[in-house]
Amino acid sequence: MTTSSFPHAHALLVAIADYNEARRLPQAVIHDAQDVAALLRSPAACGYDPAKVHVLLNAEATRTAILAELDRLAQEVVPSDTVCIYFSCHGWRHRDSEDSSLLPVDATRADLDQSAIPAPLLSHKLHAIKAARLMVFIDACHAGGAGTIKDGFGGEEENQGFSSKSVDILAAGGGRAIIASSRAEETSLIMPGARNSAFTTALIEGLKGAADFHREGTVKLFSLHEYISDRVPALTTERQHPVLRTKLEKNFPIALSPGSYVASKEVAPFVRTVWRLS
Repeated sequence: MTTSSFPHAHALLVAIADYNEARRLPQAVIHDAQDVAALLRSPAACGYDPAKVHVLLNAEATRTAILAELDRLAQEVVPSDTVCIYFSCHGWRHRDSEDSSLLPVDATRADLDQSAIPAPLLSHKLHAIKAARLMVFIDACHAGGAGTIKDGFGGEEENQGFSSKSVDILAAGGGRAIIASSRAEETSLIMPGARNSAFTTALIEGLKGAADFHREGTVKLFSLHEYISDRVPALTTERQHPVLRTKLEKNFPIALSPGSYVASKEVAPFVRTVWRLS
């Protein structure tokens, strides 16, 4: 088995299924972060230093802990580094507003202003990370925009997700790319019986080498998005389309590639009963 390293890379993965107050999400959300972390740490795959791949799951993913991890990255990362940040959790769009937040495990509906992580605060934390190459993956309901569905706290109707405006806020500035799991009018889906969400299934396949189109030994940002943007609609029978927001013009490697993975060409059949991440 060939082993190698991608030493100047850092990763933070956050996944929440068991909220203190908000509606529970399926276990696939936790599998998503665990599986991406394992792949990044693998010397036979992405080649990240395991000590530089940090994971917050469920009760660990408090507002304080998430912000502290972002602050840690700001302290440790240098401009020549690569940073990958991944969120799989509830998103929240404030009623009658384009202002969006990510919901930590301890978010409370009674005090969302202080318990959630609004897009401007998240953007501020990202700006403090001086890496020349920073990618953020957001796998949340309506992650490419906003929609109106049954809300995360169990009410009848609330605006959900991460709005287009908020995604643009995160993507502002040099060296940043945001890949959200779906368009404005869509939902990030977990197919029945699947271990991972459709978006993260494609992300994992891409990182395993399916996005290394020219067998160069690395997975590059735009190639990964190209693969994900083709694969997710196939997995969801055209019901979900990931969104890329960036001002970057130059492609760059984000991980090593084992170069041998070929995704299944089978398309998931249409099934009406699906989980919705919100």
